[in-house]
Amino acid sequence: MTAIKEQIVQLRQKLNHWNRQYRIGEPVASDLEFDTTLQELVALEHKYPEFNNPNSPTQRIGIESFNGDFVTVEHRHPRLSITNTYSREECQAFCERTAAKVAVPEFLIDLKIDGVAAYLRYENGIFTQALTRGTGKTGEDITENVKTIPDVPLVLPADQWHEGTIEIAGEIYMENPALVAYNKTLPKPISNTRAATVGAIKMKDSRLCAKRPLRFFAHTIVATSNNAPFTTQAGFYQWCKDVGFPTAPGWVVCPTVTDVLRRCDELYGEGSTIISDLPFETDGAVVKLNNFISRHAVGFGSTSPNWEIAYKVQKWEATSEVDKFDWLVGSSGALTPRLWIKTVNIADTDVTKASLHNLSNFKRFGIRKGDIVKMEKAGKIIPHLVCVVESKGGELFEPPTVCPVCGEPVTVQTGGIDEFGFTVETLYCPNTECPARISRKIQNAVAKKALDIDGIGPNIIDQLIETGHLTNFLDLFKLA
Repeated sequence: MTAIKEQIVQLRQKLNHWNRQYRIGEPVASDLEFDTTLQELVALEHKYPEFNNPNSPTQRIGIESFNGDFVTVEHRHPRLSITNTYSREECQAFCERTAAKVAVPEFLIDLKIDGVAAYLRYENGIFTQALTRGTGKTGEDITENVKTIPDVPLVLPADQWHEGTIEIAGEIYMENPALVAYNKTLPKPISNTRAATVGAIKMKDSRLCAKRPLRFFAHTIVATSNNAPFTTQAGFYQWCKDVGFPTAPGWVVCPTVTDVLRRCDELYGEGSTIISDLPFETDGAVVKLNNFISRHAVGFGSTSPNWEIAYKVQKWEATSEVDKFDWLVGSSGALTPRLWIKTVNIADTDVTKASLHNLSNFKRFGIRKGDIVKMEKAGKIIPHLVCVVESKGGELFEPPTVCPVCGEPVTVQTGGIDEFGFTVETLYCPNTECPARISRKIQNAVAKKALDIDGIGPNIIDQLIETGHLTNFLDLFKLA
């Protein structure tokens, strides 16, 4: 049995090493070699459960459903927010005011990732816990789900600083191309990467969470029980690279306030494509003192650190007034609510409408005519409703009781989980002869990914249905 235990330990060490090298961009094993070794370890752990370890690389696969809700845990240190500004002048004033208080007025700028904040704890190099930000005083324990994220080291390398307790803050996120690919496996697409990330982290079955292509960027060392071998943010990022933590690309050390403003202009100035070219969503840039001793001198406010500020630019979102709703009927009979707003320009595109996907979302927002809503370009492409900014007390929009096309009474069906982890309600038209259902089925049939028939668009299909020339898909082949 000692030989078996030693074999398991060696396999874990080998996989952890391969994971580390892969994360720093220097892979030493092929995908096939990694997968084969992982399956070998899975088989041994299954056969010899007495040697199981919660930090084994096999835990990235996910475990069975949790029992009950997520456990709420008190943070050891309060999780403060970051002061925001949308003004270049306010950002400059912050930098000048802060620089005047310290001996080393050097700043670092990095990207603020639009994801889900997570706080990771390591004990002597072993990953032991992950919490959400929660209320700032308490957070939910999401340890098992975070274990499934390949970017998160389960064990820190022994040849790097890892002693004692180390708490790391970062963002869990999903890349836009990954969401596009993942949506192709779903009956209903998830609207944006942040919603997909929130939904994954809230899943009570980490095996389901493991199926979503989540990523992680580390951005802050929150606390340590031993002195760290670095005293700057740049030094922390170098340590992250050494131990296998990814960090957001493009961070820059700025020795002067002028350098800070120059970098802000590089990121968000007219004609810049740095942000728009990124494969993930950002929520601004974070300007912070680079030196930890300088941070200590400046201190903390009641709700946020005094040594950092988030500089944001309203480029991918805007507010507008609600005009109306209509409901689209799909080939299955599902009714999709579509929101119409007064035209607003977002990222150089005029936006007039957005899908709410299902009845559940329609109910959740509770929109009234004339309400002011915030819209964003999800993935910088798809118009997406974020929230109601101001309710004007107008007429509350109600879901239809009959199909808007054929007049058949609609039914409500429950099934599936939305991006926030809640059960989905969908309205359906049960009439298989509904002209809208027939039209959508024929549109799907003639589409490029199906029969690829040119010259037969939605308008022509609808006209042929109205005149009785099309009643089903097979009538396409009877047209003279």
